[in-house]
Amino acid sequence: MLLSTYGRALTKAAMPRVESRPQRAAELIATQFDVVLGAAAGCDVVVVTGMLPAAAGALSVAEKLGIRSVSVTFQQLTVPSLDRPPLAYPGRPLPDGVTDSRVLWEFDAESNNTMFGEALNTNRVANGLPPVDDIRDYVVGAEPWVATAPVLDPLNTVVEAVQTGAWILLDERPWSDELIAFLDAAEPPVYVGFGSMPMHESTDVAQVAIEAAGGAGASLDSQEWLG
Repeated sequence: MLLSTYGRALTKAAMPRVESRPQRAAELIATQFDVVLGAAAGCDVVVVTGMLPAAAGALSVAEKLGIRSVSVTFQQLTVPSLDRPPLAYPGRPLPDGVTDSRVLWEFDAESNNTMFGEALNTNRVANGLPPVDDIRDYVVGAEPWVATAPVLDPLNTVVEAVQTGAWILLDERPWSDELIAFLDAAEPPVYVGFGSMPMHESTDVAQVAIEAAGGAGASLDSQEWLG
């Protein structure tokens, strides 16, 4: 099994200009063909997650190698649903005054094709694969996996998604004596997490969270999300 993800370095980079996004997508997709093509050889299945252009590239590699593949998302926001609108891309806001979710998801498909379709198909054709008409539908597929907890996040999609439950890697490392003493000596700590998402317009958000927690008398313990 091979898990293909969006490059970690890109989550730390500055937000690309709207006009440069197709170029960045082309580079990202090309990287999937360069890296995943060799790494996936001999695998039984390719499990793909991450930003749409990266996922499209990795799925294309699996297709080229004749390997089974499955697309996984850790939230439902990018999977079409009639009960919620799609996320808007910078530079391509959702149409004003439109509330019909079906129309908005059609606009989302158009946005993805406009930004990433040419980059994907150029790489696919160069690797002997036919072009795809709809990059979002290609990535989501007919039966994507949604790795969220059904109690906290009931499945609500227009495709036959498989809800796997949240993927949690158990950390069985013992707490240090210093940490235990720290926690025992103060009020219960407050957890603040931002996942892997860059917050380019909020450079001081971590400091604001620290000051708010400290002002409330809560304990503070720092740990990066990558460990």
